[in-house]
Amino acid sequence: MGVWLLYLPSIPCTSANKPIVRQLRDLCSHIRGSTKQHTAFIHKRQKTCDSKLLPLATQMTQWNYFLHQLRRAKELKLSSQLYMSTMSGAKYQLNEEAWSAMEFMKPILTLFEHSCNIFQSESPTKHLVLPYYQVILLRLEHYAQVSPHTWHHTCEAAKAKLQKYYDLEMQNDDSSISTLLNPKYRKEIFISLGVPSHHTNTIISLLSKKINQDSASPLYE
Repeated sequence: MGVWLLYLPSIPCTSANKPIVRQLRDLCSHIRGSTKQHTAFIHKRQKTCDSKLLPLATQMTQWNYFLHQLRRAKELKLSSQLYMSTMSGAKYQLNEEAWSAMEFMKPILTLFEHSCNIFQSESPTKHLVLPYYQVILLRLEHYAQVSPHTWHHTCEAAKAKLQKYYDLEMQNDDSSISTLLNPKYRKEIFISLGVPSHHTNTIISLLSKKINQDSASPLYE
């Protein structure tokens, strides 16, 4: 059910962190924008300990591509600093605050990448997706609490966006039932993950009716 992949929201860029995101993307585009710039960056890279690493990627649209950019930027930090200290790359210079911000973005984006990988590999249905939604929501709440001030609103915005999708699914009775048809995902997982009580009660009630209707079903063994 590839449609579920569409329900993973992008990480919103607030006014506080947007310049950092844009600066990194501009740097990637600048380096790969011409053979001359690419060669110049390769030359700088060969002077650092990360000489075996490839240049930065330039995909600019999807959050998972941006995660790849962040990883490469950290791995190529020395090369990037050397390159950005030159005349051609000076305007792309990143300070330590920007590097720290990138370090904070990585686990958030990795969380979404991990979820997408699971969804793609296991042909997910709602019994798998909804519990993962709840896990991601809790993780985003954690990141919002421990994040630097500039990223607090970003985490809150991402959580709010995902919460809308989650609530829409939980309002559907069929969705609530199908979530627990798999023996691995009974009501305990919702209780342990802190699902709101009114959702939990609805699920338990609907599931009880379904069990009474077909108690011999192997789905409930």
